[in-house]
Amino acid sequence: MRSLYSALVLAIFSTLGLGPCVRSLAQESPPVTKTEESEITLDKFCSSSFDQLISSLGSKESMIRVAAAECLGASGDRRAVEPLVRARFAEEYPRYVQVYENALRAINDPRTAELLLAALNSPKTRWAAAWSLGRLQISAAVDPLLKMLNSGDAEDRRTAADSLGPMKDSRAVGPLCVALDGKDEVLRRYAASALGQIGDAHAVDPLIAALLDDDDGVRWNAANSLGDLRDDRAVESLGRALNDDNENVQKAAADALGKIRDPQATEALTTAIKSGNRAVQWHSAAALAEIGGPQAEEVLSASLNEGKLTIVAASYRFFVRRGSSTSIPILVQALSEHGDWEMARDLMFCGNSRLEDAAREWAKRNKLEDLNPPQPLLVWGSEK
Repeated sequence: MRSLYSALVLAIFSTLGLGPCVRSLAQESPPVTKTEESEITLDKFCSSSFDQLISSLGSKESMIRVAAAECLGASGDRRAVEPLVRARFAEEYPRYVQVYENALRAINDPRTAELLLAALNSPKTRWAAAWSLGRLQISAAVDPLLKMLNSGDAEDRRTAADSLGPMKDSRAVGPLCVALDGKDEVLRRYAASALGQIGDAHAVDPLIAALLDDDDGVRWNAANSLGDLRDDRAVESLGRALNDDNENVQKAAADALGKIRDPQATEALTTAIKSGNRAVQWHSAAALAEIGGPQAEEVLSASLNEGKLTIVAASYRFFVRRGSSTSIPILVQALSEHGDWEMARDLMFCGNSRLEDAAREWAKRNKLEDLNPPQPLLVWGSEK
């Protein structure tokens, strides 16, 4: 059985990640105390009485609080809704808030929407309620959030834009496009990010225009969102963004082109591989590997033959799919010198014994021996 601490670390951080937004709401994780490292099992903790779990939501120990939330969500007990909402607002570490939200999602009681919507009326809880309404995708919140987007308070407008993205409701596309053309650069950043999350093709042209925004955060989020939308109308503009004066925008443009997978991007990515800095070369090579085709094969094979390990490491998926035995020694060397956990994981389950052995050795050396198979698997020689 897992310890309480290890179980909760998995429960919390397997659900968390950073999106393209430039302003992070998360704070640093609090230090783990000796109490939190105790070998109490999560299963045993969840066997506590309902009242004990509710009481634990107010614990001074962060792991006890989130463990209680996890257990209450698993119980499905609707009596926990109001205490969980209160705990969500009281939580001092924003990184843990999603655990409370997941518990409320699991219980699936209408009172969650009622309580959060009511909390929009208080300045003390408005922003927190808006974020949770968005992440929980409570559709009744769309109109109130759109009203916030047009409010006279700058922070309210920014919070609304940030919250509307996870809602994935097309009603927000038009208002967000208007916000994307406004004077507040922070609001424009959130609008650019939200439009990509919603996934409506009507946002493509406004996002293409945003690639020329004066603010590099807006351009970065616009490039990321265009990649999420995967619309080939953006290819030419993203190709030009590879020459942006901001490195993050260049990398985001390369990543977006890799997601769109349009062969028309090959020439621009090839140029970036030859002329960009190391980070841009890496992202461009990875994108070229996803696009494939004769020109990509020519460029990437030349990098392999010339022993350009950075390019090989970035485009390893291309070489694994090709399955040429001549690439194996270079892939092993690239993993050793430039690889990361994702490359090691993919090679560990690719079906080539030499690469699998090298990946296991890399994982052991880097204390990452518990890597799970990727889904879908990257298979050696799948494109022969």
